[in-house]
Amino acid sequence: MTIDFNPTQKQWLMFEAFDNTNTTELLFGGSVGSAKSYGLCSLIAVKCLQYPGVRVLLGRKVLKDLKKTVL
Repeated sequence: MTIDFNPTQKQWLMFEAFDNTNTTELLFGGSVGSAKSYGLCSLIAVKCLQYPGVRVLLGRKVLKDLKKTVL
């Protein structure tokens, strides 16, 4: 399987920080449309492929907002 994924520079930093054993918290912000949700969903997809059987929850305060940004 080939996955064509071209993350932004900040998304790469997020991936690296996530895998760093010294990282205890990961804060990722930016303006509307800065691909925060896309980066997080990509990270989740990679980790699910890496660790079969893992369970993941992605939530937002308002379901409508989750559907608009993630689907």
